[in-house]
Amino acid sequence: MKIRNITFGLFAILLLVLVSIPNLKVNAQTKPTEEETLAKYVKEKEPKAIKTSSGLYYVIITPGTGEMPKPGQTVTAHYKGTFMDGKVFDEDKGRGFPFPLGQHHVIAGWDEGFALLKKGTKAKLIIPSKLAYGEMGYSSLIAPNTPLIFEVELADIK
Repeated sequence: MKIRNITFGLFAILLLVLVSIPNLKVNAQTKPTEEETLAKYVKEKEPKAIKTSSGLYYVIITPGTGEMPKPGQTVTAHYKGTFMDGKVFDEDKGRGFPFPLGQHHVIAGWDEGFALLKKGTKAKLIIPSKLAYGEMGYSSLIAPNTPLIFEVELADIK
């Protein structure tokens, strides 16, 4: 008789738990998506930003007067990379960082963003995580699914 009562009691608890699960709100449902977070950031801090079809945002700070780079050309960038809270995680400190455009040697947001700039342009790139380091992140420096902000200058094209 005791085993039957214990079994019935456990069954009743299990039933209550199962019935209440649909009423629980999961944090993932109430937490803003990355896209919503980026849209809010842009609205508040960079309202003139242009959004591309991939989700990259860019703002031209100082227009350049030179040519636009073509895929395969080596571009030299000056940059400062920050998180959305403004914390700097990397910068070239005026040394310049050369890379071949469109050859996947840098994050996708850079390949796309620098292709939109003329030589001499200073701009801000607001890069969703899928165009940065995505689900993998980058060592212990950049957590998975982290959007990145870059102040850049297209210093040279060769």
